[in-house]
Amino acid sequence: MYLILRSWRAGIALLLLLFACCVTLSGCATLPTEQTIYAMDTFITIKAYGPDASAAVNKAMAVFTTSDQHMNVFDSSSELAMVNAASGQKAVQVSADTFKVIEAALAMARLTDGA
Repeated sequence: MYLILRSWRAGIALLLLLFACCVTLSGCATLPTEQTIYAMDTFITIKAYGPDASAAVNKAMAVFTTSDQHMNVFDSSSELAMVNAASGQKAVQVSADTFKVIEAALAMARLTDGA
């Protein structure tokens, strides 16, 4: 009786192991969605897997592209370039994201004494 229970447990363990392998490897069949752009003075590559990978990659790339358009110091039409050009002479209206980044930069400058 003990031998039957033991082999039964071994069979169950083997089935669970096979099931775990099948579940794990089934994700490997999914091809990734990959996209590379040049933004913020560097190449950015995002690779994602899953049913909504394409939409997720597109959304992330849109964030990088928008951030680059707003905060590129080498583009004279960007919000950050306009803030630098105004340099305390006049107020410049910027997007909420640019404002948050400038706030964070100023806070970090205060914490590090400008380092």
